[in-house]
Amino acid sequence: MVLRAALLRQECRGPHLFFADYEDSTPMGRKDPEWQKYIVVRKGSQGMELDVQEPYHR
Repeated sequence: MVLRAALLRQECRGPHLFFADYEDSTPMGRKDPEWQKYIVVRKGSQGMELDVQEPYHR
């Protein structure tokens, strides 16, 4: 689950590094505010489903 969610988020965040290309030695940076979102993982009829959602603000 964690790997699928990390692959969906095409940026570096926390301990997860994302590289634009296999041969790059420098990881991409964070993409704020584009990726200040939640990735919700749930069990669907076809298996694991991932959904990107905006944070809830009170």
